[in-house]
Amino acid sequence: HSLPALVHDAEFLMKDVLHKHKVDVQVQCGYAIPELYMDAIQIEQVVMNIMQNAVDAMRQQTYPRYIHISIRQLMDGLMQVAISDNGTGIEPDLMERIFHPFVTTKGENGMGIGLSLCRSLIEAHGGTLWVESELGKGATFYFTLPVAD
Repeated sequence: HSLPALVHDAEFLMKDVLHKHKVDVQVQCGYAIPELYMDAIQIEQVVMNIMQNAVDAMRQQTYPRYIHISIRQLMDGLMQVAISDNGTGIEPDLMERIFHPFVTTKGENGMGIGLSLCRSLIEAHGGTLWVESELGKGATFYFTLPVAD
């Protein structure tokens, strides 16, 4: 499967939400991206969940609101996807727990299973999912997937 095509499909499926909240999405992709053996629907769900969380993190944000997605091949046989937003960022005490089940920043509107499930799906594909964030400057979720032999 093509990782760039999957990311564009996820963006297409989210277009109404992105438009409603006036979020601009930019996708940057390296050259000669190899095909991957993956469950495309599962990985698309990961991308969409992270994008939805980014939209939610930017609800109180003034404009412009953006999500930047980059896809690149790393030297160690891995593909890396980075999904960044310019939202509020993640509280430092939450960073340690954000991938734990039932941890949410959405109060009554969140179940706290999305990122836990995302991490499980990425790990089941032989990859890793992590986040970097600075308060007031947004968050970047990264995941890697192995390139097929």
